[in-house]
Amino acid sequence: MGQRRELTWAAAVQPLHNTTEGLAIVAPLAEHRIGWPRLLGLGMLAGAPAIAGAVVGAAVDNPTLSAALLGVGVGAVALVIVQVAAPLRDARTRRIVDPPVAVGIVAGLAVMYLTGLLVVG
Repeated sequence: MGQRRELTWAAAVQPLHNTTEGLAIVAPLAEHRIGWPRLLGLGMLAGAPAIAGAVVGAAVDNPTLSAALLGVGVGAVALVIVQVAAPLRDARTRRIVDPPVAVGIVAGLAVMYLTGLLVVG
């Protein structure tokens, strides 16, 4: 019964984590304001695969398939990093990690770590 309670807690905290993470990634790249309906729609578009992946991942009991699905997840994360990093490059220096970006990365990692502690704890 303890595992079910932990999974329920994880399912409740994960959307909060993903929402704040997604807004933090997209906000600096936005050129204009969008309304709440569009923001919610884009959130659903971005979040639906994560929900489906969690359901499928919880049902998989095959180590080979689990490894393959984790590989797909790692590939998706790598793609997001490449896509988000390109517009952040400084046109003059071609550097990605300027001081404000470095602070944002560290802050984001800290928030993800702390929300991860909430899920485990």
